[in-house]
Amino acid sequence: VSEHDVEIQKLKKSIKADVIEFEKTEQVDRPQLRERVMAKLNQMEALVDEDDAINRQYILSTQVTLGTPDGPYTPAQRRRLLEKAIRMTVPGFQLAKVESFRYRLEEMTLLNKLARTFSMEGKREEATDLYSRLLLNIENNSCEMEDYGGIFCLIAYNYAINLGLAGRYAEALELVERGQATCVRHNQFLHLPGFLAIQAECQFFLGEWEKSADLYIQAGYLCKILKNIRDIEILRQEMRERLQMDPPF
Repeated sequence: VSEHDVEIQKLKKSIKADVIEFEKTEQVDRPQLRERVMAKLNQMEALVDEDDAINRQYILSTQVTLGTPDGPYTPAQRRRLLEKAIRMTVPGFQLAKVESFRYRLEEMTLLNKLARTFSMEGKREEATDLYSRLLLNIENNSCEMEDYGGIFCLIAYNYAINLGLAGRYAEALELVERGQATCVRHNQFLHLPGFLAIQAECQFFLGEWEKSADLYIQAGYLCKILKNIRDIEILRQEMRERLQMDPPF
């Protein structure tokens, strides 16, 4: 490995950590953090060769997450950029045939963002269908991959959110239980608080208020440990509004 490659990997590692912080941060506090990440992306772009599709795809994917100086991209802009990024490494990609390809983690992350874009537009059925096909693709093609746990949890988490929003609580609960088991088995704890929060929400709408309260508390303490301030506030608000409880976390 050359010093050039090491420098790129160091930048990617630093950018990834900043993006995780960016996604946990309230919208009003994001501009300064965005500028910091963009500076690192510009450094990386200067180091990357023109034909380095993998690293250029990573740069574009991160830019989609960061949005513009004025805020997030519109859903239409997001779709165009995401499909452009996917085709950098999957030239024959077609949304209608998404299950026909094998994907790397970065490509699966892009497809997750594409499904989330459908959800943002209110196209719930399109989002749910895409998540369903992605999950099937993962289970058919990725079980032996080293990053299987991370890929499965990423897609299962967002798929479960959409199932819950569609009122398909039993399906969402089954999926989050699989997601929690995968988190523990593969030491992938990033989405564990989210799985618990989805489970709490589903139990509430099914009338299981005691179970819901216990799950909200578990999710809240995990978010506190992970210093996820934004999600802590969301969980506190939901507990107060839905369960008329003062959160202990």
